[in-house]
Amino acid sequence: MINKNISYRLGLDIGTNSIGFALVCLKDGMPYDVIHLGSRIFSDGRDSQTKTSLAVARREARGMRRRRDRLVRRKQQLMEYLIEKGLMPKDAKERKKLELLDPYMLRKKGLDEKLELYELGRVIFHINQRRGFQSNRKQVAKENEAGAIKEATKLLQIKLEEKNSRTYGEFLSGEPVKRVRNVSSDANKVLYDFYPLRKMLEDEYDKLLIAQSIHHPDFLTSQIIEELKDTIFHQRKLRPVLKGRCSILPQEERAYKALPSSQRFRILKEVNNLTILDKLWRRNRDDLTDEQREKVITELYKRKTVSFDGLLWKSIKPTRQNRWN
Repeated sequence: MINKNISYRLGLDIGTNSIGFALVCLKDGMPYDVIHLGSRIFSDGRDSQTKTSLAVARREARGMRRRRDRLVRRKQQLMEYLIEKGLMPKDAKERKKLELLDPYMLRKKGLDEKLELYELGRVIFHINQRRGFQSNRKQVAKENEAGAIKEATKLLQIKLEEKNSRTYGEFLSGEPVKRVRNVSSDANKVLYDFYPLRKMLEDEYDKLLIAQSIHHPDFLTSQIIEELKDTIFHQRKLRPVLKGRCSILPQEERAYKALPSSQRFRILKEVNNLTILDKLWRRNRDDLTDEQREKVITELYKRKTVSFDGLLWKSIKPTRQNRWN
């Protein structure tokens, strides 16, 4: 039972995956008895080997599920549209028979010759299956993979020119093995034999549908061509990252860090917090004079990065005892 007339003190030791505590009784401001102590250990929340957050694996799995769901919905939406416009049979067994047709040969043939409506529907659905790579990020997370993709797309473009292929489908029709994307691993990096971009598939779609619209003017109107293209190649944009609220003015949003005013605010804030320690480092704290302060600010504006030693030489005449804080 805790006596209210006696003072107590609670000590906490908070770690990454544990909390230790001790409740002591004080007498004349000094501890003389331990009331209770112990510790509570809980899950670290990180992988024991890689030290990465367990939320990363959950987030990646969730992203794959969402991507799969969107793919299934897009395929279902496209198939319903093709059936509605007469480019696919309504009977499922009849649609199954179309899988026996070589889509790559049809994609090549469709550039010069007339395709039947069901053959054209087979081609359109096949393009939807592998519509090419398109990044909606400004920077790809893995630089080595980004470089590999860039080199693979260049290699594919060279192969297209060498074979005089007008489209990616025509190029694959002449390949002995229809590899959409071949991946080989190296000890230090990822390598791709070739990597098609979304733009290549969009270009093939435009050429193919323009060529077939001559043979099927009643079925392939400009509106249907655009609606099909939007169904196949539409990609959701990333949601903008919210800036959050200002800690000083909660009713206002934070300013972007890239703004010159934000950069100036940060420079002034850091310079105002600088002090110079003399002799024993932790004694005789001296604020910067107005002249020293202006020199430091000028130096920060001139360079992208400046070391503390460099600022020390620019602002004051340093001694061995001078240190920044």
